[in-house]
Amino acid sequence: MAPDIHGDDPILRLNGVTKHYPLTRGILFKRPSGAVRAVDGVDLELRRGETLGLVGESGCGKSTLASVIMGLESPTAGTVTIDGRDLSLMDRRELQSMRRRVQMVLQDPYTSLDPRLTVGEIIAEPLVIHPGTAPRARRERVAELLQMVGLDPSHGKRYPHQFSGGQRQRVGIARALALGPDLLVCDEPVSALDVSVQAQVLNLLADLRTRLGLACLFIAHDLAVVHYLCDRIAVMYLGRIVETGTRAQLHGSAHHPYTRALLSAVPLPDPTARHHGEEIILEGDLPSPAAPPSGCRFRTRCPYARPRCAAEEPELTVRPGTSHPTACHFPLASPVPAALTPP
Repeated sequence: MAPDIHGDDPILRLNGVTKHYPLTRGILFKRPSGAVRAVDGVDLELRRGETLGLVGESGCGKSTLASVIMGLESPTAGTVTIDGRDLSLMDRRELQSMRRRVQMVLQDPYTSLDPRLTVGEIIAEPLVIHPGTAPRARRERVAELLQMVGLDPSHGKRYPHQFSGGQRQRVGIARALALGPDLLVCDEPVSALDVSVQAQVLNLLADLRTRLGLACLFIAHDLAVVHYLCDRIAVMYLGRIVETGTRAQLHGSAHHPYTRALLSAVPLPDPTARHHGEEIILEGDLPSPAAPPSGCRFRTRCPYARPRCAAEEPELTVRPGTSHPTACHFPLASPVPAALTPP
């Protein structure tokens, strides 16, 4: 049964979410000297049963945003609401109840599992932290979860070092599903895995999303992976969302030069196909989030930048000639060449 997506009933909503880390100067008498703007005014919505991909270069603020959503970091400004309830206004009991419904799959399966515990103990840990399940029911739930992620229930007696990287990530997914969450935050869950194992884990996530009706925020830097799994995609650059739309809109008609550059970097099965399409090569490094450029943050690397880009910061909105929101004063109107569209 396909997941039920309610357009007017988002399970997660971010309004102007900002996370700044203050910088200080001096050893004894520390004085404020600015801030690292890791996340700087993000607006997003995630509907029930939907998978939203969040993509961008390393250092753009994706993982920081995930930490804010999970309540591991407090936002400097803005609100995170889950089912219409502001995370910052919840007391301790409400936060514990919320965490049953929102779980996270971490990036590195080698460091996210306690090596001193068996796999069965690792998966059962959320059931122990959130009491209400009898020991026998916990054992049955662990066996069910192992089977759900494609592992033998008898493997619950083994330790993490006895599993491969892909199997460890399956254990991490099983742990995240232990409490029956409604929302799963996946922070680059396949980036540390071999390509063949990545496909297996992605197929597992797609199957679980359909079977359980999960909403999923999938963070990655690989547009081909996001295109395969996600319904909608948001592109992040230097703490801000620069473009968002369905996967068909972004892969068929990306308007922001940064999105177009990411698409042109996707490897193609046919090495000659790239010569038939436009390729955007970014120059320079990602600017420091402690001192972002004025106006459009992408202008220092954009081949289409004009004087207005330095003077005025573009808003994320649907502009004339575009089909979806783009934070660009001069969006690219032509569709992405077929050669650049991942299969």
